[in-house]
This record gives sequence, structure tokens and C-alpha cells, in this order.
Amino acid sequence: MRAKIIQVLQAKAPQQLSVGFIQGHYEASNPPRLLDEKQLRDIMIELSSPLTGFVGRKESDRFYFLRPFQ
Repeated sequence: MRAKIIQVLQAKAPQQLSVGFIQGHYEASNPPRLLDEKQLRDIMIELSSPLTGFVGRKESDRFYFLRPFQ
């Protein structure tokens, strides 16, 4: 699930994307599980933490690709 989310961001790099935009593209990518906006935002915050560093975060709801999920 997290790898799919990062793939969505990678495809749109280097743009900063809103959670709503990411959710729409994630759902269109035939994901393993659908997420509501709050669940997706929580995962995006997790992926943008300094410990994981897969996603960058700008403001409170804008995210961008940093590196692929391994």
C-alpha cells in the first residue's frame, strides 16, 4: 500500500501534491486497499517523517517524492 502511494508521487515528481489529489490517483491505480482522506494523510505524514524519508512535506497537506520505497 505504501509503495503504491509513493509510486503515485514518483510519477508526478517534482510537483507538490495535495492529499486529495494523491488519493484520487491512488484509487485509480488499482490499490490493494482503499483509504479515506484521513487514513491517507496519516500514512503520508508517516512516510515524510525524518526516520523514513520517502516523502517530503510542505505545509500541512502538500507532499512530494524524495526516494523510492524499498
